[in-house]
Amino acid sequence: LLLAIGRAYGYLGEEERLLDSYLQALPLLRAVGLREREAYALTSVGSVYDNLGEKQKALENLYLALSLERDLGNQQGVASLLYRLGLIHDLIGEREKAIARFKEGLELRKAVGHPNGEGSKLWSLGNLYTGLGEYQEGIDHYARALPLLQAENHRGVANVLRNLGLTYESIG
Repeated sequence: LLLAIGRAYGYLGEEERLLDSYLQALPLLRAVGLREREAYALTSVGSVYDNLGEKQKALENLYLALSLERDLGNQQGVASLLYRLGLIHDLIGEREKAIARFKEGLELRKAVGHPNGEGSKLWSLGNLYTGLGEYQEGIDHYARALPLLQAENHRGVANVLRNLGLTYESIG
């Protein structure tokens, strides 16, 4: 019931109340062993903390959810969480950690036969490598992302082309 109430608050845009409901639900979910719902709640709590700008709390909860998803064998959930963790690590300037999370998630998606969003993840990796001054690695990732994004008619194609051009310009 607390999860349903939290979701309702989420639909209303009341993130603080959503967070309160989910935080109340977590010990109850643990007590009765509803691990899938606990992982869902931890992911939601992490997302709310992220939206509220509390990146460390977001990471803590998302890593707890990641551990549960791994224990449950939910590879799709693991891959999604790895990407989200990578985004947050990037936002707080931890690019090496972001790269590691993105790569792990990308490899996992391929291994389980769900390469969804591979182009956008390669694009993100290109951005991270370029930001670290590893221009050739960035170019390689942009080049791999481009045909995948073009095949999806993705709106990011122009951005990847721009990033490629700027990166080539940076290396002369």
